[in-house]
Amino acid sequence: MPPDEIVDALNQAVDALLRWNADWHAPFVVGLDEMATRRAIADSLRHLDTFEEWFNAHSEDGLVNQPSMQRLNQTLLAIRERAAKLSVADMRKDGVEYAALMNDVQGFVTQVRRLINAFAVASSELDALTGIQNRLAMRHALANEHARMNRGGDSAVIVLIDLDHFKAVNDEYGHASGDEVLRATAERLASKLRGYDQLFRYGGEEFLVMMPNTDMAHGVVVLNRLREALKATPIHLKEGADVTITASFGAAILNADQPIQATIEAADAALYQAKESGRDKVVSSEMI
Repeated sequence: MPPDEIVDALNQAVDALLRWNADWHAPFVVGLDEMATRRAIADSLRHLDTFEEWFNAHSEDGLVNQPSMQRLNQTLLAIRERAAKLSVADMRKDGVEYAALMNDVQGFVTQVRRLINAFAVASSELDALTGIQNRLAMRHALANEHARMNRGGDSAVIVLIDLDHFKAVNDEYGHASGDEVLRATAERLASKLRGYDQLFRYGGEEFLVMMPNTDMAHGVVVLNRLREALKATPIHLKEGADVTITASFGAAILNADQPIQATIEAADAALYQAKESGRDKVVSSEMI
């Protein structure tokens, strides 16, 4: 799930908590009779369903079902239990339990604020369309990798990937379908890369891959496997069509002796050669 959608859900959870808080206190302020008070308190607890239902519905998502979000859900469950306990007439004068309830409420809001800040930072380095890392994240990652090379003398393969004939997809099926293709392509690339490789949205229909601790010979083998996997299964569009996508790959070696931008330009030149020589192929800077 994209971080911005999680932020929306967290904001909705706070709104729901505030509505519960107002409705839960209202009977005591207004002075309703006992039966009306119990009914109003029971009704107010329904506001607390909002986050719990969302959390349970997305429990398979690793970004949602993580320790910090689990703690948030547990805090909300504690609020529900204490609120229900204090709805009993004999418990309403229990100042310790009430203080604990309000402490949980404040704790929930504080946890949400921290999570929203964390996801907002993550969102700044994620591409809104595909959910993968964007160019800002790419610059940081490449700079860190280059600095590591200066210390250790290793090399990495930098790869530019460009979807072949992507304009034809937009022209024939529309830009919404083009967006579907980009999202599906990002998912396929990410699922087929090695665990320590990094994938970025470079711009338009272009992606950049950084493959640490890799020489060119091994990198070309991995990239050809990736190229074949990409075109093996057509992408099914929502409007019903199946589109087979191929891509061209340009690779270059990043090392401590060459600036990052020079490596990207070398990969771009290799990509240009791959496009000019027929597309759907891997070309390294060493081949041109």
